[in-house]
Amino acid sequence: SIPSVYVDIDGNIIIRGSSDVTVLVDGRQSALTGSKRSAVLEHIPASAVASIEIINNPSANQDPDGMAGIIAIKLKKEDKAGTNGRVELSGGLPQRLNAGLQSNHRRGSFNVFGSYNISNNTREGRINSSRAVFEADDSFFIDRDRRVERRQLGHLVRLGSDYEIAEDHTLTFELLYEHEEQDDDEFNSNIDRDAGGLLRGSSQRNISESESERALDYALIYKQVFPKEKERELKALFTFSSASEREEQEITDRDFDAAGLPLSDVATLQNAISDDENATSTFQIDYAHPLADDERYDIGFKGIIRGIDNDLELYEYDAASKAWRYDSSVSNRFRYEEQIFAVYGLYTYAFEDWELEAGLRLEQALVQSELVETNEIFDNDYFTLFPSLRLGFAVGEASQLQISYSKRINRPRYRSLNPFSNFADPLNVRLGNPELQPEYVHALELSHLTRWEQAEWSAAIFYRRIDGVIEWLISVEEDGTTIRRPENLSNGINYGLEFVGELGLYDWWSLTANLSLFRSEFERDDALATEEEMDNNSWQAKLINKIDIVSGLQLQLSANYHAPVITPQGRDFEQYHIDLGTRYDIFGKKGKLKLSVSDIFNTLEYRSTLRGSNFSFDRLRKRESRRITMSISYKF
Repeated sequence: SIPSVYVDIDGNIIIRGSSDVTVLVDGRQSALTGSKRSAVLEHIPASAVASIEIINNPSANQDPDGMAGIIAIKLKKEDKAGTNGRVELSGGLPQRLNAGLQSNHRRGSFNVFGSYNISNNTREGRINSSRAVFEADDSFFIDRDRRVERRQLGHLVRLGSDYEIAEDHTLTFELLYEHEEQDDDEFNSNIDRDAGGLLRGSSQRNISESESERALDYALIYKQVFPKEKERELKALFTFSSASEREEQEITDRDFDAAGLPLSDVATLQNAISDDENATSTFQIDYAHPLADDERYDIGFKGIIRGIDNDLELYEYDAASKAWRYDSSVSNRFRYEEQIFAVYGLYTYAFEDWELEAGLRLEQALVQSELVETNEIFDNDYFTLFPSLRLGFAVGEASQLQISYSKRINRPRYRSLNPFSNFADPLNVRLGNPELQPEYVHALELSHLTRWEQAEWSAAIFYRRIDGVIEWLISVEEDGTTIRRPENLSNGINYGLEFVGELGLYDWWSLTANLSLFRSEFERDDALATEEEMDNNSWQAKLINKIDIVSGLQLQLSANYHAPVITPQGRDFEQYHIDLGTRYDIFGKKGKLKLSVSDIFNTLEYRSTLRGSNFSFDRLRKRESRRITMSISYKF
């Protein structure tokens, strides 16, 4: 439970009202994150995580991706002499089974470590939506019910070694492998009514999907330290990440008239096969050199080469010829290549109670996307300067004041660029935009931190200017089909206040609280024809109680709330939930017994409403968010 982080029903990570967050695993991006930034939370078990750090305004030597900053996840790696490790088993309802083992062996200058986790989970969800289409001669309503049953089996393996080549030289090799199998059953029913509420017809669409996903990360890290010169360090890193995903879908579609009779004697049958390949190579070298006791400079180079290949084939069964026919109107192949090269420098100077840090990152991006079926190529090369500045002042021994600035970027993901539709839901079509440009963010923050013996308090004022805001906009066709497509709007600003406090009320009771208040303002685009203003006031809050009931037994109760948010075409309603967890030390504090209940009152859901010149669209999405989990672990 991180005070300033909110995770919504879809697993999206939200910081200060923004989900544009970069997730780093052991200091680097991983194939486990896939095309979705939040996916890493679904793949890495909590027992494998050593620490999580939030960097709201990173310096120029950090990747500039992510408007809200960076979440740095550090995985556990023991380095004690001899052999030691940890084993954990957990189970829950609805079905949730997990097991994990991690161990390391250190002898002299050589350390070997590894871990294995297996998970077997099920989850159900539903989506209810209602849309109204207003036409001069034909207004109508479509109500839809969608249910999904999902089963997942996943394996996660981590292996590595540290070798001290010499006293000051260390070579590390790490391997991370993930394999997941997933089966989904999806049931859709649609009811079509005229303006007077009379039934016009209905349809049913059922999808059976199997998915296989593999991800593999290699990392080779060299580090040299200089004992006679504190803070002097040389580090070189090479990583290679690859991920593959194959989805196979069997689709059955039937349409009915107002009397409930099928419009055809046979159902429409479709088979879809989607193959997704992703490979990323990264090379990075960093050097830190102290000029004096109060001065230091850091320089570095980083290169990223990424290639993505998505191939979709759709076949439809022809009952007359009793053969499967290739559908070229939907089938497509989309390739995406990205090369990013950056050099950066950072200068740090400390004087009495002051510390100054100034940095600059020069980055060249070469981006190309290709529609293989139509032989269309889209190039988007851009050169960007990313400056950063931080000025800190120590106010006595317990307080610190800091002001910082950085320029950030939010690059479109390849799924946002592919212009072919997602055929799985013909009533809700999602299209990418190959001409989409990155968002650029200028982030300014003033923060204050104070520590006391039993308490800690921090407050921050933040301001972000966003150039080329990316928003997913919706339009509705005459037949009621919604088209969802990303566009660069004009510009916008986002600013607000954030408070985080930790207080030890008693030896046995502590509180941690977070409150983020923020406002977003966007330059109005009258072409959207929305009924609500695009400016938005919102907030999010979290309260965490930790109570030591008896020696070795701790209870944690956390409450989460995210207020409604105005979108360019409507509103996202509030989301809130309460979680409970307990932990009991066993086996002489070498083991732990845990019991947790997420979303105790089953309140976590996503509701939204959209309005346009000729439509309204209301939607409710609910997943199985209330889960009971028990786990036992033992360290050896």
